[in-house]
Amino acid sequence: QKNYQEALRLLNEALKIDPQSAPVLNNIGVALCGAGRHAEGIQALQRALKIEPEFADACANMGRALCD
Repeated sequence: QKNYQEALRLLNEALKIDPQSAPVLNNIGVALCGAGRHAEGIQALQRALKIEPEFADACANMGRALCD
């Protein structure tokens, strides 16, 4: 629905529960990039990949973010 602000609010709540969740960080990265905040999105994706280096969705989303 492209409601990035609400998504980010909810994802940040989830991150408080599990700060090492690569899927949550991946989704934060996607939402930030969708909101036009690419540098922050890339940082979140980097954090996800640091936790799970072979996380395919985060790798793909990183590629998209870098191309944007």
